[in-house]
Amino acid sequence: MMVIGRYSLWPFYSDQQKDIEYVGAKLISTYEQYLYIADLGNYVIDLEDITPRTWSSPLDIPDNGTQFVVKGETNSRKSNWLHDMYAPNKSAAIDICNRLSNDSLIGTQKIYIREYVPLVKLLDGINGMPVTKEYRFFVAYGKVLCGGYYWHNYRDDLPEAVNHKEVPEYFLQK
Repeated sequence: MMVIGRYSLWPFYSDQQKDIEYVGAKLISTYEQYLYIADLGNYVIDLEDITPRTWSSPLDIPDNGTQFVVKGETNSRKSNWLHDMYAPNKSAAIDICNRLSNDSLIGTQKIYIREYVPLVKLLDGINGMPVTKEYRFFVAYGKVLCGGYYWHNYRDDLPEAVNHKEVPEYFLQK
């Protein structure tokens, strides 16, 4: 039996892997693979040409009018978008980094600053958070297994239909 362990196994992924194997099942991704995907800093390098620029130190980000999003390696405070995630400039990004470093969820994680790239906005969510045309896909062994709309909890409020099949196949294969 194959088990898909997502964030619900955190922070006990290693122990859960042992328990799952004890009953004769297997996680689809090992603890080492989980650690790789759980930390944005690992895979942003692999996706460098198709993902927003990312920095691990606020000292390295440009001060040229660039907007940013700030998040932990695994988690964000997107539900408090205007205060704890979106930064209109470098100074605001530094302020958010400082707040997140004292946050009970994110403070123990590496904090990353990413260039903000606006997507097609469909509506405003909680605290000004943009609900966008954004999709998430799951890939294993070079094959796209499935995909779906990221903001599924807003689906009933959307002004237009969304469908992950809008994403070009050639992009997903890359």
